[in-house]
Amino acid sequence: MAIATEELIQAGLCDGSGERHLTAKGRDWLHALEEMEMHEAGLEEAAADLVLSTNGLFR
Repeated sequence: MAIATEELIQAGLCDGSGERHLTAKGRDWLHALEEMEMHEAGLEEAAADLVLSTNGLFR
């Protein structure tokens, strides 16, 4: 975990203080990842709907 923390600090996503906090860049990346995750969840629901509707057509 220490290696990952050091990589976050080097990338400018986390500060190097005692209690590490996200930098503004880190918060932006976190928000972008959350939006991607929400978008993927929407795609999974759409895929499930497609399977159900296609299954209904074949019956």
